[in-house]
Amino acid sequence: MSSIPRSRAIQVQSITMPLPNNSLTLDQSVIPLILEACEQILPELRIEGGAPEPFYQAPKASQPAILFFREDFVRSLFHELAHYCLAGPARRQFDDFGYWYSPCGRSVDQQLSFEQVEARPQGLEKLLCEIWSIPFSPSLDDFSGRPPSDTFIENLENGYIEMVKNPPETPRLVLEGMRHFISTHPTACSLFDRMSGTHSFPESRSRRSRSNRCDS
Repeated sequence: MSSIPRSRAIQVQSITMPLPNNSLTLDQSVIPLILEACEQILPELRIEGGAPEPFYQAPKASQPAILFFREDFVRSLFHELAHYCLAGPARRQFDDFGYWYSPCGRSVDQQLSFEQVEARPQGLEKLLCEIWSIPFSPSLDDFSGRPPSDTFIENLENGYIEMVKNPPETPRLVLEGMRHFISTHPTACSLFDRMSGTHSFPESRSRRSRSNRCDS
């Protein structure tokens, strides 16, 4: 299994997508709801917050896989969940999906490699944020001041369109499960009712995705 770099932490950059109205970001009651939804949708996976850094612990013997997200950051939860959904069964047998982490201070070529790995998962992360009314912005995990490349933004958008129109099996399971949870869970319904009445789910875009499927 070859190793490729990926992000361990969410670093919000200056380029920001339009934020949805009445965001739930500051309402910490949304995190237990997301965890409850994940427990129902992915019973084979444990998700735990409060970690100093995100990490995926592969299943060991009778122990289930554990996905650790950073502190109580919902964006970290969604980011790691997106990687889990797109990793595929083989990579899910390796700690951190067999990836290695290249810290900040990367060369231009290293950052481009990072962007190639991150664009599609962040497209799924963007849709997860949209479903839960969480603000989304691209994550570069880079303090150099370099802006994201046009190719990264385009590939991220292509990944988002793919997840809206034709997601692979595991992302589809999670996305459909979360929509169902939000529309039927009494606490979730009440929470969204308080935010502005009706919660609308994202519709398909017209552009065709050029991303490749890697989930099997």
